[in-house]
Amino acid sequence: VRDVFTCSAFPDSQLPNVSQVGPAKHRSTQTRMGLPPVIGDLRSFASAQAAFNSETSVYGKPECLARPRACGLVMDPVVTFLPEEGFGPSHEERTQYRFTFYPGAAATAPAGDMFPSGIKGYSEWAYVAVPSTKWTSGLRSFCTDPGGAVWSAAPPQAIVPVKGRCPEGLRLI
Repeated sequence: VRDVFTCSAFPDSQLPNVSQVGPAKHRSTQTRMGLPPVIGDLRSFASAQAAFNSETSVYGKPECLARPRACGLVMDPVVTFLPEEGFGPSHEERTQYRFTFYPGAAATAPAGDMFPSGIKGYSEWAYVAVPSTKWTSGLRSFCTDPGGAVWSAAPPQAIVPVKGRCPEGLRLI
């Protein structure tokens, strides 16, 4: 699905190599631009979803992005879309943000060479980052979805996506 990249940080001609996708890849650039490091993490997650979707035609749970074989995707050489350690409890402690994945409608990719049984996934998704401690770890909450843009809410508040999409009323970063 090519329209996934229209709002992505990567132009069509420079799609990321999936081995380069990870939470630390944007950190120094984002910090120099005056944006919190969590923005780079959200953009990395969106890029990983776009790469997974380009291989399967569905979006996956974070666990499937970190361990594609466990979700039925057989690739040789073994490729991961997110680092396995990148988005766990240590990630929350490091960033001081709590990340939540909100799946949209269920979807199944038809069987193919890389996924003989088909892949169960989603047609939409949203990924939300909320400060783990209100007012001390961050001044805004954030959301991203298949469009690739990152949206914010200030002051920090719970963001509840609708059908796997960031809700209206948020500010574009």
